[in-house]
Amino acid sequence: MITRKCSRNCGTYSTGCSTGGAKSGALKKGKATVFEFTVTSGGTKTVNLRPQPTMKITGGGVTGPASGDGLAAVRCDSTYKNMGRGCVFPGVQPVFSLSRTDPEVNENATHVYDAQRKIAGAPGLQTPLHKVSTAQGKKNRSKMCPTGPTHPRPQGKECDEYPFASTKEGGNPANGSTRLISKDDNQKAGNRLKLWYKDNRVIVDDPFWVSIK
Repeated sequence: MITRKCSRNCGTYSTGCSTGGAKSGALKKGKATVFEFTVTSGGTKTVNLRPQPTMKITGGGVTGPASGDGLAAVRCDSTYKNMGRGCVFPGVQPVFSLSRTDPEVNENATHVYDAQRKIAGAPGLQTPLHKVSTAQGKKNRSKMCPTGPTHPRPQGKECDEYPFASTKEGGNPANGSTRLISKDDNQKAGNRLKLWYKDNRVIVDDPFWVSIK
């Protein structure tokens, strides 16, 4: 019988990381043997780690040398309130999606679709957007959609901007787009983006894409 013993450590950038003990199992011809590990970290603010698996095969009285290759880097954080700790593969750039046929956000989706094809560089479509802090996002929004007596809004309308104010590419009237859309539509689209940031643990400087169907 040939057996395989697998273990994993956190490799470099692994402060506060743990993966549990080694696991063993018999290798059967024509069948896959799967070993599952749970990688955890202290998660204080942001922790970067690179899991390092090690495999040793034993059979016929001979034990082969341990070998392993580093897996994709993992980033764990606790930056989002009420979301607990979580981990992502930072090398994977997530995609935020909206649909022009979705009645709840069709005005926002249509604006983004049009803006991506009008603005130089097609931000979010041909080049990624990058998340900024909440404070910077507010500054970006005030540049694109100023408020006050000199900037009245029709009843039930709000100013929508693209690139999103919450991105580094936002806040530039010379290379951005604004449009008055339904207040309800704008707020629902904004809430979806905020939730998407949390679900995908998108933090400051993270790149991401925008897909409009």
